[in-house]
Amino acid sequence: MMLDGYIRTTADQGDERAVQDVMSLYGIPLVTDATANTLVVGSKLLPGRVVTSLAWQGKTWQETHEIILFHAQDQAAPGRVVRRNLALLLEQAVQVPRGPWGILRGVRPGKIVRRLFDEGYAEADIAAIFEKEYLAAPEKAALLLEIALRQRDILPPETPRAVGVYVGIPFCPSRCLYCSFPSFVLPSSEKLALFMAALKKDIASAGQLLRKYRLQMETLYFGGGTPTSLPAKELEQLLAWAQEHLGKPQLGEWTVEAGRPDSLNAAKIAVLKGFPISRLSLNPQSMQEKTLQRIGRKHSVQDIIEMFASLRQNGFNNINMDIILGLPGETPADVRHTLQEIAKLSPESLTVHTLALKRGSALAEKLLLQEDVPLPDAAAVAEMIEASRHGARAMGMAPYYLYRQKQMAGQFENIGYAKAGSECAYNIRVIEERQSILGIGPHATSKIVEPDGYRLHNCYHAKQVDCYIRDIDRYIANREDAFRRFAGRE
Repeated sequence: MMLDGYIRTTADQGDERAVQDVMSLYGIPLVTDATANTLVVGSKLLPGRVVTSLAWQGKTWQETHEIILFHAQDQAAPGRVVRRNLALLLEQAVQVPRGPWGILRGVRPGKIVRRLFDEGYAEADIAAIFEKEYLAAPEKAALLLEIALRQRDILPPETPRAVGVYVGIPFCPSRCLYCSFPSFVLPSSEKLALFMAALKKDIASAGQLLRKYRLQMETLYFGGGTPTSLPAKELEQLLAWAQEHLGKPQLGEWTVEAGRPDSLNAAKIAVLKGFPISRLSLNPQSMQEKTLQRIGRKHSVQDIIEMFASLRQNGFNNINMDIILGLPGETPADVRHTLQEIAKLSPESLTVHTLALKRGSALAEKLLLQEDVPLPDAAAVAEMIEASRHGARAMGMAPYYLYRQKQMAGQFENIGYAKAGSECAYNIRVIEERQSILGIGPHATSKIVEPDGYRLHNCYHAKQVDCYIRDIDRYIANREDAFRRFAGRE
């Protein structure tokens, strides 16, 4: 059903943001002039309940719902009720089908599960809350519960002094069609030397910060970009500085995003072998030649297979692989083929992303210019997700973390699957946002978590490499100040 848009009645005193959220979810724009095909939406906040109304083509629908607080600080409850009521009214009045996640728009729905467990809710009650209050599909509620219970078995409880450390390297062999990250082709040797000098200072000061505030590094994660885009000499320097200044992670987890096979060679693999790296990622995104070419990859499927074999031969026994569902021109059959090819390699974990159309990506620009980009529809993506679920479980993997993004194909999710004992602790911690993260490198974010209520305080490094190099002392000082004010408390 195509609608001209919606008008918000000015006499009502409901939650404007909640209405915008739902209409955005269904792609219904806000308009100023009413037509026969325009919805009129209103909501009133009354003591203990919300009344939401919708008028369309001379008919009016209304939904009243009690405001339920899940915890004492649940300030989002009135808005949640508006969203729920409005979604139900859209189904009744206009037959707009709800998405698999209902009214949930947040990146980290698992945080709600953790909070409800903390409040003493039972599993069945939590499932009911997601289905009735958030209108999520039963299988999504079950998935969140499965992941939350597995995470409790995987990791020790959070402690105030434990942190994760992230080191971001903003270089890639080339920029992929869907990528919106601030990644760059490797610069000249002169600029690379300046970057490495700034990075060394950044790592050394981070090590001092860990010791000064008696913080315990639980995990160490090298991401980007693609860290292995660095030449072998600089890659060895990076890892050596981390080992010298940051020390050994408590959980023994060193993760390096190798990403693409064209970022690795024999010399770089020899460098990686010289450090206690416990986990590597090799991310094909697809095992279809046509797709690799379309998205701007400079390698072949055979390159992926050969590089995976080389990593195995060199003793790397915990390898993750990423795939993306919903890539241009792909079909469910293509995804099933990709999963079959990955199963032959037998990685320890698999991260299944759903394509998100991000501003700043070449793909979003093509769509904005109305270029012909053959994107799969929501039904096809749903079939791809089901294929990936079966494929991961056939490889002996179970889901262990989940997050969502804006502008995702079909309003779905990203899921990390892993064999028992091969899960990435850093991924769990950073998604659940109950542990502070110390960020190093361009575009890195330090997240300081207050244990009482898990409030976040963020501190950002520059996205652009030139700004990072020029102002590194200021960014280091800002990070030091943030940790002093929050993590430094006794």
